[in-house]
Amino acid sequence: MPAPAQLFKYRSAARDELPRHLDLLATNCFWASTIEKLNDPCEGYHKDGFSPFLNLFEKLSIGNAEQLNSVRSAFQELTQRRFKTGIFSLSSDPLNPQMWAHYAGSHNGFCVGYKPDLLVDNLTHDGRKIYHVRYSKKPATLGPGIVLRRNDQETVKRLLCTKSPPWGYEKEYRILVEQEGRISHHYDAIRTIYFGSKMTDDHRSLIMTTLAGRGIQFLDVLPHPSQYVLEARPINNPADEEITYLRQHVDALTGSKTAYEVTGCKKHSSFNKIEIDVQTSEEVNSATVVAISAELARCIYSTAKRHFVRFRLFGEPESTLPFALTAFEDGQLVSK
Repeated sequence: MPAPAQLFKYRSAARDELPRHLDLLATNCFWASTIEKLNDPCEGYHKDGFSPFLNLFEKLSIGNAEQLNSVRSAFQELTQRRFKTGIFSLSSDPLNPQMWAHYAGSHNGFCVGYKPDLLVDNLTHDGRKIYHVRYSKKPATLGPGIVLRRNDQETVKRLLCTKSPPWGYEKEYRILVEQEGRISHHYDAIRTIYFGSKMTDDHRSLIMTTLAGRGIQFLDVLPHPSQYVLEARPINNPADEEITYLRQHVDALTGSKTAYEVTGCKKHSSFNKIEIDVQTSEEVNSATVVAISAELARCIYSTAKRHFVRFRLFGEPESTLPFALTAFEDGQLVSK
């Protein structure tokens, strides 16, 4: 099943959680958790339909004992991957009252709308697909067919994307990555922010200010006046009149503004290095070059180990020698 145009993550605005959520949003990242951190104790449940198959082979003396033990060990290792895999859960519904109650601090929190294809374009992990969760009265069966085809990704998907029917209200989709941790995504993936009906004005203002200038649509979620449903009403963000995110640098001391444009971003397959091409209207001083580069390294695939930023003037082709070049490693400037 293809993913909808947007997928949504409900977030709490509790004092001990909001700073972490805002940091992930500001740096264009999400956190993938293991099943032990999730709230369903039956995560990863499955029916073993493969071991009886091996036992039958063993009983009929088909294959030698060493081969069968090797296959059995490989199967056990594969099923153990469910404990290491990182999961980022989303919903297709931003107006679900139960989701607001359970995952957004009883309507005190917010909900983030992502563009799915930009959310999974990070090549660090194998999570290049978004999987729809299947709701079934019975756990998934891992039989000989799927195991012997050696489709590990399909096996892990069955283990981690099958849940019992009572969870169906979540309308869940999942991104699966190799392990738990911070995962960066495209800087334009965030498209909407929904505010809960009980969110404080201070929290609403903080979120809107943090994400200003990015072309994100903000909406208030309120109870319908005469029905048991929620409705969303667009609101204006005074600080978001024009898109300036990763397009304009403002000097903290002088207030002077430098317009720039990210014209290229090359991700190397190992994700150890990101190359970013930037164009400006005029050559800027060293301090501005470093400041713009630092912002790009913080916001564009920040989990990459190294960022190289090349500066040219507007209209110059990539074959033109840059007027400035910076290199960052683990977010720290190493050369300019």
